[in-house]
Amino acid sequence: MHPGDHFVIGFPEQFEGRDSAGHRFDLKRDGTKVGECEVQNKSLTCTFGDELNAMDKNELSNLTGSGEFLLSATAEYQQDTINFTVNGKETEAKIPGGIITRSPQYSAFDLNKYATPIGPKNAAIPWYISFNTENLAKKVGSESKGKSGKSTIFDGRTEQTLTFTDRPGPGITHVKDPKDFRLFFKRSKDAPDSEQKLIVDGAQRTANGFTMEVLPSDTDTIIRITGPWQANASYVITAPTTVEGGNAKQGVMYTNDVDLDINGTLQTAHAEIHYTETGRVDVNLEPGFSSVSVEKRIEGDATSLVPADAKFNVTVDYKLPEGRTFSDYPGWKPVGTPNADKTGGTVTLEAALGKTEALMSPLPKGSVVTLSENLDKAPASDKIAWDKPKFAVGNNTGEKISFTAEGGKVTAATLTNHANKKAQTKFNLVKKINPAGLSQRQVDSLNNSDFALTYRCVAPQGSNGKEITKTVTAKPNTPVETEVIPEGYTCTFSEDMAKAARDGFAEPKLTISQNDVKVGADTKPEVEFINSYTKQAVALKVTKDVRIDGALNDTDKKNLAEFQKQQYNVSYRCVDPADDKAPAVASDVKVAGNGQGVDTLPIPVGYTCTFNEDLRSAARDGYGEPKPTIPGPITVEGR
Repeated sequence: MHPGDHFVIGFPEQFEGRDSAGHRFDLKRDGTKVGECEVQNKSLTCTFGDELNAMDKNELSNLTGSGEFLLSATAEYQQDTINFTVNGKETEAKIPGGIITRSPQYSAFDLNKYATPIGPKNAAIPWYISFNTENLAKKVGSESKGKSGKSTIFDGRTEQTLTFTDRPGPGITHVKDPKDFRLFFKRSKDAPDSEQKLIVDGAQRTANGFTMEVLPSDTDTIIRITGPWQANASYVITAPTTVEGGNAKQGVMYTNDVDLDINGTLQTAHAEIHYTETGRVDVNLEPGFSSVSVEKRIEGDATSLVPADAKFNVTVDYKLPEGRTFSDYPGWKPVGTPNADKTGGTVTLEAALGKTEALMSPLPKGSVVTLSENLDKAPASDKIAWDKPKFAVGNNTGEKISFTAEGGKVTAATLTNHANKKAQTKFNLVKKINPAGLSQRQVDSLNNSDFALTYRCVAPQGSNGKEITKTVTAKPNTPVETEVIPEGYTCTFSEDMAKAARDGFAEPKLTISQNDVKVGADTKPEVEFINSYTKQAVALKVTKDVRIDGALNDTDKKNLAEFQKQQYNVSYRCVDPADDKAPAVASDVKVAGNGQGVDTLPIPVGYTCTFNEDLRSAARDGYGEPKPTIPGPITVEGR
């Protein structure tokens, strides 16, 4: 066997490749790629690669293997065997049950839920509910009264109501169009070969003596059908779902449940479906060695949030058969990190979603293998909470499982993780200062002070949850984390504005980025409390007092009375002593000399003001140069 050698499997006319032409997957030996396979519409070609160069002659002389890949049936065929073409030679293959398409047959089966196979092109999953009136008559009691006190009769004449409650699992929802919900008659004991026939759909509502009512909701859909059900007959209902986030995802488990209520008697059915790689071909192991493979699956309401290329770390611990060490297996290359006494080791297997991964090298038969998962390495997301893993090897299941490796065999394990949408959140409360209108020194001062922020979260109405209320101290631009808030709670946010007040500033204006927030999967965790400040400003009162020095005669007294009525020009200039870049406030006022005050313009608190008088306008005939008394610089204080 040499690199470039290949084999071709041709499909019979009744089959074609399930995926689009050109789909590729790896050809493996002991989990290591040794080539590549390509599926076309009517054939599979596998070609060995350069990896064969690393194998010895004995290995190359005895390569055998097995594989599996998905095909779609394109025509009916009912024989025990069918021929494939392998490297040009007709090769017979058995057909389980001797049937490719439907073989009409009647049976009195239990209530059943199922779906036809899905793949990466499925944006919808075709679910079906099937039931049989002979079986229901036995379970409920034909022509006897059910729990509701009503008779249950299937005779083709008497109307009977069947109520189905269909509940899609996480990651899927029912289609919205009622016409997609349909009731079909399949066959009966008297006519086992009859063709399937449409009776009524949810859009018609009434047809062929039956009425069908479809009542959808966010969590389930009620399908209520009334009609003259035939005795000993089988029926099927279509109840398709759409996949959240687009098409079905490889490795995701989709589930569906249905309840059937017949006159108060309840029956249930459950189904699940998933798809993995559409093909796999493995080269066999030598009889004295074994290996393990892990197929990775996920389920839960957060599966649509998990990346399609997600990978998970599986820890494989192995211990050689009792009393054996590495030296007992000459020519064997130990796997992973050996333990100190050379009796076993540990290796990490990277399991990709929807794929099957095997160990890179074989293990001696009889080794005890333990599988576990390191969830710390699971894809991280602030919207996904990972539940405990579930391993399965046959009926052996658990969060961690052990088994004994069998010679010449790859033990197949599955690993399923439950991905939950995080049902809780923590808010980050962030205090911020709006710098508009403030100097950098003022912004720095405010950023270095403390503020009191409050959050109050109440539980949903009707729940037993307790209110969560807390006030925290925060400095601007430093987030403060709240407690964990459960999903469904509604949170409001506020600030103690009395504690937010600062000397020299007017009452700040508060803006909160979000409020009345209902906690859910899409909740934004950051809440900003933004304070806008403006300097407090007050108007100063300017007064003028006119006097004449010395003893006053009658003329002086008369003139003084006139002088006090007259206007005088007083100017002022106010500046911020702490910030030479702050704008000054300057103007002048006319003030009477009788002591009556006149207001200046509003002046920011903390500013320092100086006043001057126009002495030329203050001069009066018959008197010397006026001598004004002006107070020194005045600092503006808040009221």
